[in-house]
Amino acid sequence: MEIVNMKIEPDEYLWNPLPEEVLAYLKEIDFPAILRSQHRRNKKKKAILNQSDHKTFQQFMKNLKKQNCPNFQLSSDVVKDFDIIINYLLDIFLEMLASLVRIKKTKNLSVKQLETVTKLCLPGSLCTGAMNYGRMAVSKGNTI
Repeated sequence: MEIVNMKIEPDEYLWNPLPEEVLAYLKEIDFPAILRSQHRRNKKKKAILNQSDHKTFQQFMKNLKKQNCPNFQLSSDVVKDFDIIINYLLDIFLEMLASLVRIKKTKNLSVKQLETVTKLCLPGSLCTGAMNYGRMAVSKGNTI
């Protein structure tokens, strides 16, 4: 048995869209899985190319630090790392919420769905702390 070494360029393999004829045919036969994966690939490519769309929470973190610990100092690298972690967690939450919305086929999210996503995304004590904090925030929001 002969093993052939093939070199596949990652850009070609991951990011090249399907030809227009193939996409037209898939739309005709209503094959959503491939079309969705193609759409996701295009979105990822655009997100990588447009880093200016990146949401930043650095100013929020600095304001929060000033309120809670005014004498505490953070370097810019630490703030950037926290920003990356927050963006990563939000991406995970959004993907899970989008999948729940697709399953239920509703436009509104319920508190139960948010709790389910929190349980799925965060491990152990982080999950319970987030759930308690979320319930407290919702109860304060309802009383206002």
